[in-house]
Amino acid sequence: MADPLRTLHSRRMLRRTIIRRTLLVLGILAACVGTLYLFYFLSTLGPQTIDRAEARRANLEIPDTARELLNRSRDAEARFEELLTLRPADEEHLGTLREALRFQRAYIDALPRPMTEAQARLEMIELRYHTTAGEILFQQSVDLENEAERYIAQRNPSEAAPLFEQAALLQQRINNSYSRSPQANRARETRLSRSARFAAARPLHDESIALEKEGKEALEVENWEAAESAFRAALRIQEQINREFTGSPLASSARSEELRRRLTMLLSGQDYQVILATMQQAQERLDEGDPIEAAALFQESRRLQIALNERFPGTPHASAEAVENLERKRQTAQSQELANAIQVRLDRLQTYLRERNVRSAMDTLSELRAEVDALSNSFPLSLHNDADLQNQLRYLNLIQENIADIQRNVDENSLPIPEMEGIKMLRTEVPQSLYQQVMAMNPSRNSGPDLPVESVSWNEAREFCQRLSWILAQPVRLPSEMEFRRALGPLRFLVIEDHAWSVENSERQPHPVGSRQRHESGFYDLLGNVSEWLKDERGETQVTSARNIGGNHMDRTNTLFTV
Repeated sequence: MADPLRTLHSRRMLRRTIIRRTLLVLGILAACVGTLYLFYFLSTLGPQTIDRAEARRANLEIPDTARELLNRSRDAEARFEELLTLRPADEEHLGTLREALRFQRAYIDALPRPMTEAQARLEMIELRYHTTAGEILFQQSVDLENEAERYIAQRNPSEAAPLFEQAALLQQRINNSYSRSPQANRARETRLSRSARFAAARPLHDESIALEKEGKEALEVENWEAAESAFRAALRIQEQINREFTGSPLASSARSEELRRRLTMLLSGQDYQVILATMQQAQERLDEGDPIEAAALFQESRRLQIALNERFPGTPHASAEAVENLERKRQTAQSQELANAIQVRLDRLQTYLRERNVRSAMDTLSELRAEVDALSNSFPLSLHNDADLQNQLRYLNLIQENIADIQRNVDENSLPIPEMEGIKMLRTEVPQSLYQQVMAMNPSRNSGPDLPVESVSWNEAREFCQRLSWILAQPVRLPSEMEFRRALGPLRFLVIEDHAWSVENSERQPHPVGSRQRHESGFYDLLGNVSEWLKDERGETQVTSARNIGGNHMDRTNTLFTV
């Protein structure tokens, strides 16, 4: 029989267990409900429900202008496809692709926002363009290369070289301009360039080899001149190859050195080396300021050269010209002291002329002429002989009676040109009296001492300036256009009739210089009367480029105003 107390205790324990489990289940249920409610509450606080279909429609809204651009790009691409079915790609194909690219880029720019599909289509068209252009250029390049190879097979490299070069340039264009093309290939460009250089160098190399052989054969028969000529030509061509075809297998500095060595051996000889050494000693003595010893050494070199000419006639070193040149060097060295004395006296003459000390200048001129004559007579081959100096002294001697008057005339009638520091110009046109004194002749058709000299060529005007520079011992030249215009000054408020002789007031003939009103700068006759020669800005050497300015008495006033 069961114990009543134990049975009661078991019942109580069972009841407690049931209650705890029931409370646990209820707690779990309450937690789940609370969690669901929390999620619901949070969802009400966040973004509201989005109509995704509506949003997609908004993103796909494209302006009509953009759609038109897209359609035009597609049409151009379609035309490209049609052309491609008709014939291989050519420039017309590329034109349609360029059009498609242009409209596609415009379409992208017109979109309200970037679109991946549009950018991808652009890249696709660009790739097709690069590929098509590359294929066209590559085929042209291959055709040129094949033609060049045919010339190479025919042993005609001179015809092949430009073809290889053109093929390389086309490949270079592919590499640089259409780098996305499958035909882009830097290695092929390099190979074609090397082939072009090799083909261009081959004829030159063959010619150089033939010349070297010719030089060796000339040496065997002791034809020194022919051997020298052949070796020189062979060396010159090899150096051209080395310089112009660097990287070519035919470029060889070693071969250049070998040809240079052969040429040096040919040109060198014991007697000739002695001559060179003696000449070197003579030059050293001359540089050291010992012209007498230098002259003796040049004389010895000349004796050795004469002996060489007699012993080895026909060789490259046998030369009558070399004998004359050594004699010229000897006389030049031996006349050095006299030349120095002439220079000192010439400086003194020019100083007296600049100081307007004509009497002392003429005394010095007489002594100077005697020294110059002595130099010319005693040492006719000397390089110190100066034909221009002889002409200058001869001229000054002829007009010595007029030098003082000419200097005074020029000094009194020269004015500085405004804004041209250190430069003066005669304030009038050159009168015939001055030209007559300087040139001892007068070419003018209208004769008169105060009339401007006319009918003078540009070369005669330069000669007049040259002689005047001898008289003044200062540089004299024709004015430049800028100097003339600075002397003339502005014409805006100038009453030209008061300053110039023109067809309206000259009676169609020149008038005495300075007979109209002077310009503000102090110069006369810059307009009208007779024209003035200008300095040739390119160096006063081309008669055809000489210019005159200022107009003359046969010009109208309005023409003079446009000077």
